[in-house]
Amino acid sequence: SSGINAEYGEIDTLKAQLHKVKVKLGIVEDERETCEGRYRNQREENEKVADGAMKTEAELRESNRKLNQKETHCQGLESELGRVAANLKQVTTQVTPTLCKFALSVLMCGTTFLCV
Repeated sequence: SSGINAEYGEIDTLKAQLHKVKVKLGIVEDERETCEGRYRNQREENEKVADGAMKTEAELRESNRKLNQKETHCQGLESELGRVAANLKQVTTQVTPTLCKFALSVLMCGTTFLCV
């Protein structure tokens, strides 16, 4: 009977060890679930950040496109201004002698404009 009692003692020891392992397994499973939850939350947060970055990048591209349009428009205005300035210079060069002759004739002939 002492042999049977020894075997029961071993069985009880093994049952106690099995119980400890089951408890430990439960703790590890809980930790794993917590970890997976944190992983999911972090992944979702990362996706939100990535979505925000893509939106910001799209807004930046649109803003740059508008900026380039304005720059092109300004360059066109600058070219137009250069053409107008050149035209003004040409007209001034042509008109100045005529104005001087007219002013001289007014001074010499008075306001009667009889002189040609």
